Amino acid sequence: MGFIFRDFVAKIVNGFRTAGHAVEIVLILAVIVFVGYRVSLFWKHRADRVVPRVQVKALAAKLQAEGPGKYCSQMCAAMVTTVLALSAFPAQFELNPTTSAPR
Repeated sequence: MGFIFRDFVAKIVNGFRTAGHAVEIVLILAVIVFVGYRVSLFWKHRADRVVPRVQVKALAAKLQAEGPGKYCSQMCAAMVTTVLALSAFPAQFELNPTTSAPR
Protein backbone atom coordinates (compact mmCIF):
# COMPACT_ATOMS: atom_id res chain seq x y z
CA MET A 1 0.00 0.00 0.00
CA GLY A 2 2.81 2.44 0.88
CA PHE A 3 4.50 1.67 -2.41
CA ILE A 4 1.43 2.81 -4.36
CA PHE A 5 0.91 6.12 -2.49
CA ARG A 6 4.61 6.98 -2.06
CA ASP A 7 4.74 9.40 -5.01
CA PHE A 8 1.38 10.90 -4.08
CA VAL A 9 2.54 11.66 -0.53
CA ALA A 10 5.83 13.08 -1.86
CA LYS A 11 3.91 15.48 -4.15
CA ILE A 12 1.71 16.60 -1.26
CA VAL A 13 4.76 17.24 0.97
CA ASN A 14 6.50 19.10 -1.87
CA GLY A 15 3.36 21.25 -2.33
CA PHE A 16 3.36 22.11 1.39
CA ARG A 17 7.04 23.11 1.19
CA THR A 18 6.35 25.32 -1.83
CA ALA A 19 3.36 26.92 -0.09
CA GLY A 20 5.46 27.44 3.05
CA HIS A 21 8.14 29.24 1.04
CA ALA A 22 5.49 31.39 -0.65
CA VAL A 23 3.94 32.35 2.70
CA GLU A 24 7.40 33.12 4.07
CA ILE A 25 8.14 35.44 1.16
CA VAL A 26 4.75 37.15 1.48
CA LEU A 27 5.27 37.71 5.23
CA ILE A 28 8.76 39.11 4.71
CA LEU A 29 7.47 41.47 2.02
CA ALA A 30 4.58 42.52 4.27
CA VAL A 31 6.98 43.35 7.11
CA ILE A 32 9.22 45.33 4.74
CA VAL A 33 6.25 47.27 3.36
CA PHE A 34 4.92 47.94 6.88
CA VAL A 35 8.29 49.22 8.10
CA GLY A 36 8.60 51.39 4.98
CA TYR A 37 5.10 52.78 5.56
CA ARG A 38 5.87 53.62 9.19
CA VAL A 39 9.16 55.29 8.18
CA SER A 40 7.31 57.33 5.55
CA LEU A 41 4.73 58.42 8.16
CA PHE A 42 7.53 59.34 10.55
CA TRP A 43 9.27 61.36 7.84
CA LYS A 44 6.06 63.01 6.62
CA HIS A 45 4.99 64.15 10.11
CA ARG A 46 8.41 65.10 11.47
CA ALA A 47 7.42 68.77 11.66
CA ASP A 48 4.33 67.93 13.74
CA ARG A 49 6.40 66.83 16.72
CA VAL A 50 7.02 70.45 17.72
CA VAL A 51 3.84 71.82 19.24
CA PRO A 52 3.65 75.60 19.37
CA ARG A 53 2.86 76.97 22.82
CA VAL A 54 0.55 79.87 23.52
CA GLN A 55 -0.43 81.58 26.75
CA VAL A 56 -4.08 81.50 27.82
CA LYS A 57 -4.44 85.27 27.74
CA ALA A 58 -2.95 85.53 24.25
CA LEU A 59 -5.25 82.80 22.94
CA ALA A 60 -8.29 84.34 24.58
CA ALA A 61 -7.41 87.74 23.13
CA LYS A 62 -7.06 86.25 19.66
CA LEU A 63 -10.35 84.40 19.95
CA GLN A 64 -12.15 87.51 21.17
CA ALA A 65 -10.60 89.66 18.43
CA GLU A 66 -11.80 87.27 15.74
CA GLY A 67 -15.24 87.09 17.28
CA PRO A 68 -17.42 84.01 17.56
CA GLY A 69 -17.90 82.04 14.41
CA LYS A 70 -14.43 81.77 12.90
CA TYR A 71 -12.80 79.65 15.57
CA CYS A 72 -15.58 79.04 18.03
CA SER A 73 -19.26 79.50 18.74
CA GLN A 74 -21.05 81.68 21.29
CA MET A 75 -20.53 78.93 23.87
CA CYS A 76 -16.80 78.95 23.16
CA ALA A 77 -16.68 82.73 23.56
CA ALA A 78 -18.36 82.38 26.96
CA MET A 79 -15.79 79.77 27.96
CA VAL A 80 -12.97 82.11 26.90
CA THR A 81 -14.44 84.83 29.10
CA THR A 82 -14.60 82.35 31.99
CA VAL A 83 -10.99 81.28 31.45
CA LEU A 84 -9.90 84.90 31.48
CA ALA A 85 -11.80 85.49 34.70
CA LEU A 86 -10.27 82.42 36.31
CA SER A 87 -6.76 83.25 35.13
CA ALA A 88 -6.95 86.47 37.10
CA PHE A 89 -6.98 84.37 40.31
CA PRO A 90 -4.61 81.44 39.58
CA ALA A 91 -3.69 80.63 43.18
CA GLN A 92 -7.32 80.43 44.22
CA PHE A 93 -8.20 77.85 41.54
CA GLU A 94 -5.16 75.56 41.60
CA LEU A 95 -5.88 71.90 42.19
CA ASN A 96 -4.66 70.28 45.35
CA PRO A 97 -2.53 67.29 44.15
CA THR A 98 -3.60 65.09 47.06
CA THR A 99 -7.35 65.52 46.67
CA SER A 100 -7.72 66.79 43.06
CA ALA A 101 -10.21 69.35 44.32
CA PRO A 102 -9.99 73.15 44.25
CA ARG A 103 -8.55 74.75 47.36
